[in-house]
Amino acid sequence: MSIKAHVSIARKLGFTSHQNAVPLLRELALHNESEQTFENLTLHLQTTPGVLEAKQWNIDCLLPSSSLDIRERDVKLNAEWLAELTESVACEVTLTLRQGEVTLFSLNYPLEALAKNEWGGNALVELLPSFIMPNDPAVDRLLKAPSDVLRGAGKNDALDGYESKSRTRVWEMASALWTAICNQSLSYALPPASFECNGQKIRTPGAIMEGKVATCLDTTL
Repeated sequence: MSIKAHVSIARKLGFTSHQNAVPLLRELALHNESEQTFENLTLHLQTTPGVLEAKQWNIDCLLPSSSLDIRERDVKLNAEWLAELTESVACEVTLTLRQGEVTLFSLNYPLEALAKNEWGGNALVELLPSFIMPNDPAVDRLLKAPSDVLRGAGKNDALDGYESKSRTRVWEMASALWTAICNQSLSYALPPASFECNGQKIRTPGAIMEGKVATCLDTTL
């Protein structure tokens, strides 16, 4: 093959990838290793199933023994499709270079589309904070419980954070929160093997309070 592609592509993506503008393509370059000039090229990107909109780059000319770094690598993810996923789906990304009707090369890359509530592990480690949901109604319901604990212990029942500028007061609130969580009698759920590398589905606060089971990562978030 006289033209080679240098491609760095995400192995996994999900709805949180769309919400946080995580790129599918990290690097994309073409290398012409021949002494031939190629004109009027088109580079096509598509996936099966359609996790993203098809993309096409028009390339006027690729000179002999030269490289072309394609910097415009934005592709539009199908957010509606990703938001409806309840289980991960194996996808395939196809990158095809054509000159007119002639295909110069066609390359395939595996891609895993994750369920909406699934974290991708090492492949998407920076997106873990996206699963923290402080505005889930279950959090407000839980925060009332430590207030009741404080009141029962004869302490100020206001959850006033650091407003009192007292370390002792902060410890009282933290202790009350721990007591309130323990009183929920949550059962421990074993996470998938190697979840820290491969990822796992994340339970929302509401799901934890309803089902009364959670993994260590669920409760941490």
